[in-house]
Amino acid sequence: PTAAVLDPDADTSISSAMSGDGLNSKLSADLVSRVSRSGASLLTDLADQGLLCGEMAPLRRLSWAYLFGLISGDSPEAWADSLDLQRKRYTDLVDEYKRQTNVRTLDPNVCNPLARTPENPYNQMQASEELLREIWKDVERTFSEVEALSSAESRKTLQRILFHWCRAVNPAKAACDSYRQGMNELAAVVLAACKTGEYAEGSWENTEATGQRLCGRQHTEADAFLMFSKLMEMGLRPMFMPGSSPIAAAAAKRSPIGELPRSRAAAAGETGPPPSAILARCSFIFDTIIKGVDPRLHAHLRKLEIEPQVFLLRWLRLLFCREYSLEETLHLWDGLLHDAFRAPTEASLRYPVVPKGPGEAVWREAALCAEKLPLLDFMAAAFLRSMRSDLAGLDETDCLRRLLAARPAVSTTALLSAARKLRETAASAGESAEETADSSASRSPGIPTPTHSSGGASSVSAPSPALPRAAAGF
Repeated sequence: PTAAVLDPDADTSISSAMSGDGLNSKLSADLVSRVSRSGASLLTDLADQGLLCGEMAPLRRLSWAYLFGLISGDSPEAWADSLDLQRKRYTDLVDEYKRQTNVRTLDPNVCNPLARTPENPYNQMQASEELLREIWKDVERTFSEVEALSSAESRKTLQRILFHWCRAVNPAKAACDSYRQGMNELAAVVLAACKTGEYAEGSWENTEATGQRLCGRQHTEADAFLMFSKLMEMGLRPMFMPGSSPIAAAAAKRSPIGELPRSRAAAAGETGPPPSAILARCSFIFDTIIKGVDPRLHAHLRKLEIEPQVFLLRWLRLLFCREYSLEETLHLWDGLLHDAFRAPTEASLRYPVVPKGPGEAVWREAALCAEKLPLLDFMAAAFLRSMRSDLAGLDETDCLRRLLAARPAVSTTALLSAARKLRETAASAGESAEETADSSASRSPGIPTPTHSSGGASSVSAPSPALPRAAAGF
């Protein structure tokens, strides 16, 4: 295949459209009417073509609701009915918390700081206050440069969304185990999409009721909660959780975002499996995809002893929202979510399978997480390759500085295109490698081989399919 050249200015029209006041626009009656006439195909096509910008930006809220599976079919009225039912989940969570913290309705003999009974509601109140404080530490500095998200109202909304999600979906004894740094940025991107899609009141009478039911301002918080919940279900929640091994547990206690990058040579059990799913994914992306696509780049970073999780952790957990501006991130997520929605029929390079053992569960979880957002691993590989010319010849310090700098070398449109090309070519290369590995395995039983079926995955010592250099799309 011919390598595609990544042009940072390839999406000039989109960048120009996003440079305006897209985050301040609102959903108009005209757009509601157009969606009513065209149905869901308009929402999915705009996301696929990267056209949810400019005057179409307010449709992103409905588009993501469709891509996340919150709505289905082609009827806006049916969408509104579906959203009303699901919003009740958030309303119930809020009401439940209010009841639990209303001391006037609680027995003072049970709910008081001095009572030592395990069912004392005061203990839960203290835990909730600790969780709120932990979340606020990050919320108050989240996208401070974005006016739509930096107001006091928006910050309190973001705090409530994260708080109720942690209590309902990710409860833990310690606040730092329930909420982790980085979740605030993911939730903020979702909230921005919902705020942009708020319905503009005072429009045509025949669309007023439908517009208000679909995207009324009063529903923004609940809709953002629902979308954030769906996003975390797409393989992201495990990416924030520490592994079950002693190494992962100890590292998680020292870092608010989970395992800290560690040297393989210094880590106990060097030849063993990664201690968590997030580290397994980092190993697969770097030691399988990158090594096959660009062995020189892989060898260069290996020679400098730069561990892949140093830079991949942030990309995989935050979906590049620190690498790109908010509006560019919204555009990037359009393509990422649409790719997951359409469930690609073409084969994709999958995580190898290994016999049952200590690392089986970790690799299986990594593979399952990768399948939820099937383009993300290849996007991370393509993003790294976009910096190959900058990294060549640099020493360890300068390489790390470049890898961690929020300065992308490629536009979001070009990155999506490169990731798709990489996946397509890697799939065909993986099939050839699988045939070769199967043949070798028949002669040498016990060697783990790559597979295209879902399920478990291998340790980093498993054979890596040889990928042609052009697979990267650069």
